[in-house]
Amino acid sequence: MVNYSMFVQAGIGSAIGLALASELSKIVNSFSNHIIQPIIDIPFPESKWRQLHVRINNFDLRLGDFLRDLVEFTIAIFVFYLLFREIQRGMGHSKK
Repeated sequence: MVNYSMFVQAGIGSAIGLALASELSKIVNSFSNHIIQPIIDIPFPESKWRQLHVRINNFDLRLGDFLRDLVEFTIAIFVFYLLFREIQRGMGHSKK
């Protein structure tokens, strides 16, 4: 019965982690779209950088969309790093 209880606790922890990650994703997207992107738009007026693409034969490489996603990914990784670092410190695993 102990193994089942541990399994249920791990499942609940995973579900909570997934829900938090989903909400964090919304915050990162909003931060990127409403704060970072307008700053990037200053040197590139009218958001033309988001429409940047390269056409090779009949294949369209949408570089602007990729760059936007890369910015969002970088922000998310940085936020997760900061959270993980603080959790490690709280657990006493940091090297001071």
